[in-house]
Amino acid sequence: MKILHQFSGGIDSTWAAFLLREKYEVTLLYYILSPFHEKGVEWAERAAKELNLPLRILDLKDLFEERVIKPFIEFYTRGLTPNPCALCNREIKFGYLVEYAKTHGFSFVSTGHYVRKKGDFIYRGRDGWKDQSYFLSLVKKENLSHILFPLGDYSKEEVRKNFPSFLPMHEKESHDVCFLEGKRVGEFFEERGIKGTGWIIWKGRKIKRHKGIFRYTIGQRRAIGIAHKRPLYVVKIEKENVWVGEREEVYSKGLEFNEPNLFCENPPSSLLIQVRYRSPPVRGKIDWEKRKVEFEEPVWAVTPGQIAA
Repeated sequence: MKILHQFSGGIDSTWAAFLLREKYEVTLLYYILSPFHEKGVEWAERAAKELNLPLRILDLKDLFEERVIKPFIEFYTRGLTPNPCALCNREIKFGYLVEYAKTHGFSFVSTGHYVRKKGDFIYRGRDGWKDQSYFLSLVKKENLSHILFPLGDYSKEEVRKNFPSFLPMHEKESHDVCFLEGKRVGEFFEERGIKGTGWIIWKGRKIKRHKGIFRYTIGQRRAIGIAHKRPLYVVKIEKENVWVGEREEVYSKGLEFNEPNLFCENPPSSLLIQVRYRSPPVRGKIDWEKRKVEFEEPVWAVTPGQIAA
């Protein structure tokens, strides 16, 4: 059986490839989504050589710009905080590349994500800290049958412990948002010539001008620039303006959601809901018809544009 394995040359994707080659005919795929990924080609080639597996390199920068970066910019300019990694997983890694694999004679695509899959459902990886299921919550159900996650039952420590000594170990973790390359969102927008202005509002009063709503997100404390005896946080972003308030104002009792990405036909009305990566899930009552959630307890920094999974 032929597997197309998404490969960065890092420790996770290399260990996953090592496991897969024992059972399958594996071809490695290194994709270039942004200039950041161009820097990793040489390392991926070295790791592929040590694994003795064929390597394909795809330049997907134009596709990534259209399907991930443009929506990223649009969300921020509307006062929303996007999740580009989840969008990339749906559109590129487990969208476009699933179709690419099918048309090139591969039975499955695989990755080094710490996620488990059973049937038509995605489950949390056994390693609770490295679990990446939150970022895969937008993947289309019909594509799951074509995806393998060989690291779902491993912890990161087990991967390090069992990693073969003859393979190059690249320990560097990925950037949170790869194409930002460590930059702040505001810097990224500045480089693209995108500007903005509006008011920071506190207790209904316009306090000071800001330089673009894309520099802010719900729950943010830094870079507000207002002196107060208690810390102030961003509590709302709307129509070019940023509202700030004290900590208790950042908590929400519920949320509204757009079109859900469902993996079953009749979802329950009560679920554990996670509103950001590595935040603990909270029990919530869901009205699927009205697309509303009511939490059993207030939740910190529920952010428009993010994912509730």
